[in-house]
Amino acid sequence: MNILVISPHPDDAEYGIGGCLLKLRENNSITILYNTKYDLVDNKYNRNDEARKSCLHLNAKYDFFNYEDDIQIISEKILYYKPDVIFLPFYDDLNSVHLETTKKMLLVIENLNIKENNNQYSIKQIIYYETYSSLNFKPSIIFDVSSYYAQSVKLLNFHKEGQETLRTLKYKFELMHKLYGLEIGTMYGEGIFISNHGFNKWKKNRVFLINIVKQLYE
Repeated sequence: MNILVISPHPDDAEYGIGGCLLKLRENNSITILYNTKYDLVDNKYNRNDEARKSCLHLNAKYDFFNYEDDIQIISEKILYYKPDVIFLPFYDDLNSVHLETTKKMLLVIENLNIKENNNQYSIKQIIYYETYSSLNFKPSIIFDVSSYYAQSVKLLNFHKEGQETLRTLKYKFELMHKLYGLEIGTMYGEGIFISNHGFNKWKKNRVFLINIVKQLYE
């Protein structure tokens, strides 16, 4: 299965679903698509390099895009990877870059799905993940990532710029994982929100969602 993760900033994907991606990497092809609009390279850290190192450790592909690009340009990028499932930042967020990235990606996905009747590629399922600044995020499912937590911390630690910018990032990361772990009776947990966007059209493709959920429960 091809999994594409959209990350508005380097570290967003690792923050929200690093443990889940570590669980999924064994049996799936994972690509993280990082937005390049903001501060990927600054005077102190090379955020492109941080992203590459994180993906190397995750055994995932990486690529970059600009959320301000035209819908068709981003659509062509998505078509190149042909993901079965796309992970997006949750659509309620304090951070404007997170919000605008998700809004643009939903337009891109709609654009691709409209062309399905012309033998174009279409997205099978959208899954949302939590970011540092997500609002009102209530997971549909929480998974035990206790065995992967130490590795997920390492993924986050590749992103030194993000941790210097947000001094509480790693503490909130730990707290989030412990709270979700408490909800399911484990040490550490991660949650996802399953989108019903386009459900009537996509219900024939629910097998992809079931497959991912099954892998995450193992």
